Amino acid sequence: MLINHSKILASMCLANQEIKLSYFLKMVEEVSISDTIRAGLTKHRTLERGFLWVISRMSFKVYKLPKYDDLVFLSTFALKKMRNFFPRYYILRNSKGEKLIEGEAIWCLIDQNTRKIIDPRDYKIQIHRVSLPIDINRDEINMYIPNIKNPTKEEKREVRYSDLDLNGHMTNYRYADWYLDMHDISFFEENKITAFKIAFLSEAKYGQDIDLVFENQGNIDLLLGKNGDNKIFQIEVDLDKRN
Repeated sequence: MLINHSKILASMCLANQEIKLSYFLKMVEEVSISDTIRAGLTKHRTLERGFLWVISRMSFKVYKLPKYDDLVFLSTFALKKMRNFFPRYYILRNSKGEKLIEGEAIWCLIDQNTRKIIDPRDYKIQIHRVSLPIDINRDEINMYIPNIKNPTKEEKREVRYSDLDLNGHMTNYRYADWYLDMHDISFFEENKITAFKIAFLSEAKYGQDIDLVFENQGNIDLLLGKNGDNKIFQIEVDLDKRN
């Protein structure tokens, strides 16, 4: 287990002082990298050999989004592998120890040149898991995202240079920003996010035009990003009215 602590800075927040989903996903990425390095999987064994860590899917419950100036603690645990996929669990807590966000992301290693998933064992890369804390219930994790049936909004966005990460494709936290931009500011004044899922189906590359297809079903938002017939990503967000 690894725990990172952070102070929520002004640059990480929206107009309502809550942390942006994209900054939470940045925290998820950084704590994951730190934990894999701590386990001996340095960039010399992966990145410099042409192997890239990517996220396939993620699912998180949101009990309460932290706000500006809050001190938070993000812990992560490597779980039992599923074939060539490596689940990792996360819990974000406040300074009182209360859970703010928890959930799971499915990671895998891909070959930088072929962009195909590899089996780490073929390259003598060993990945170990740890025992789960008693307050984790993985039975409640659901990665499934339904298809959009009746779109309520469509638009197009281009993948720009600032959208890319060191893997050469659009970084995972940018997708969360694209979701937020499907609503106007008044929507999030009235509604709060209680859960979200993202499925990264294929790579979004520099210069691509991504067609965004959006559907609001009252307390559920669905967003599909595609390039032609190629599905790039899916997002599901559960919502509730603010008190």
